[in-house]
Amino acid sequence: PFSDAMLQWEQANKNAFWKNTNFYGLDLTAAAARCTKEHFRQPIVDYINPDCIVGPTHITRFDFMTISVQDLHHIEIPFDFEINQPCLVHGIAGWFDAVFEGTNTSVVLTTAPGGPGTHWYQIRFMVETPLAVNAGQHVEGTLVLEANNL
Repeated sequence: PFSDAMLQWEQANKNAFWKNTNFYGLDLTAAAARCTKEHFRQPIVDYINPDCIVGPTHITRFDFMTISVQDLHHIEIPFDFEINQPCLVHGIAGWFDAVFEGTNTSVVLTTAPGGPGTHWYQIRFMVETPLAVNAGQHVEGTLVLEANNL
C-alpha cells in the first residue's frame, strides 16, 4: 500500500476539461464522473518515493520455467497488509525482482522503490476514494490483473 496525496489530487483533477459547462455551446459535465472513474482505473507507471510505502512488501512468485502464457492472462493476488503509520492509503504499489540462478551464484535484478532506476519503473493501482487507516490496521483484498484482448 502507498500514501501519496499529491498523486491522488492529480488523478482527481484530470477531468477538469469535462467540468466545462459551455464548450462551444455543449455542457460536458455529464461525462465528468465517468472520466474520473477511467483515470483511476488506469495504472500509473513511474518511480515511487520509498517514503510513500506504508506497509510491508507482499511477495508473489512466478516460476517462468513452468508457468504458461495462458496462466499469465488472468492473475489474482490476495493480499493482507498491516499498515505501519496513520495515513490515507491511496492504492497498491507493485514492482518485481527477477532472480537469475546460476550454477555457482545468483543475480537479482530489482525494480523496487529505492533501488537503482530501470526502464520498468514501478506501478501504482489507485483507489478512487482513499482509505483512512491507523497503524496496525489491515487492508485486505485481491488484486486482479487481466490481460487485454489485443
